[in-house]
Amino acid sequence: MKNKLIILNFIRKKSFVLYLILLVILYSSLLTLNVLLSNLQENKRNNYFNNSLATIHQSIDIYDNLRNNKMLGDVKRAIYFENVVLLPDIYECLREVRVDNNILFIEDSNLIDSQIELYLNEYNYEEIKKQLLYNDTLDFIVNGKSYKFIINEIHYSKYINHISVSSNIFNELMYLNDGYDYIFKIYCSEEEVKREFSNLKMLMGTTEDEVLIANRINKHIKILGIFNIIIGIVFIIVIFIIANNINHDLQKNVILENLLGFNIKEISKNIIIRLSILNVLSLILAILTSIIVLLFINLFYIINICAFNYYIIILILIIVVVSIYYTAKMSTKKIR
Repeated sequence: MKNKLIILNFIRKKSFVLYLILLVILYSSLLTLNVLLSNLQENKRNNYFNNSLATIHQSIDIYDNLRNNKMLGDVKRAIYFENVVLLPDIYECLREVRVDNNILFIEDSNLIDSQIELYLNEYNYEEIKKQLLYNDTLDFIVNGKSYKFIINEIHYSKYINHISVSSNIFNELMYLNDGYDYIFKIYCSEEEVKREFSNLKMLMGTTEDEVLIANRINKHIKILGIFNIIIGIVFIIVIFIIANNINHDLQKNVILENLLGFNIKEISKNIIIRLSILNVLSLILAILTSIIVLLFINLFYIINICAFNYYIIILILIIVVVSIYYTAKMSTKKIR
């Protein structure tokens, strides 16, 4: 009963409300800026990803390394063949399915056995689709060996012409190829990727307008990043000022509680409960405030409200735990 009265007395004070308001403002500012920054970073990545296609050739298999590289996305194994004979002659129009005069085969694990899917651009998509039927067969002679494929689907390709084949057929064709080829999209500028992969070849890159958009996003990211740093520094300073003020306010209470018979463990426990209530309540109200602000912003600019960097939550929790420990230790210093 005494413990409850002590905690309720702390909550009823005007200083508690003042600390609560300050923390809500700081927490909500950090969370809101973090979500906006995460959205801009994601927009930047998507701007490059949606408008790029690149390929590299390697003498060794680096498929797993490419898939784990954060600069790359949608990594697929590929094969380029120049000497491909198409049978019968009705399929001669498929010679347009080429990249630098090579027919491009890409692995698709969703296909089985001899199934293939054609991805054709606007130039020849309609023409070929009129001539080919689903489940029709298509014969290839690759490096003198004949392959009979079954057309599963014909798709319009935003990027480049290519033919998707099943993994087992791809693995067989791969042994006819000299080295290893890969095709993928990139999440950043071509220059950044080339620092790691000097033999990168862009099949499709960002236009001047898209580069301008990326540069504009970069400027906004820098501005928000600076604001984040400033708010973070202010947050650390304010939370420890609050901790010192609470420490000063609690010292008299600690002496009284000690005289009433509370031992140091009970006093420390009560201090931790009081500070935890302050910070948990502040965080809950800050999250609600941040959501309201972001919903308002979403009326003008489409954003992903759930997109935020979890490191900011971890950082906040670490600072809060440290400040609570510091306050509890300093407040009980005189009775130790």
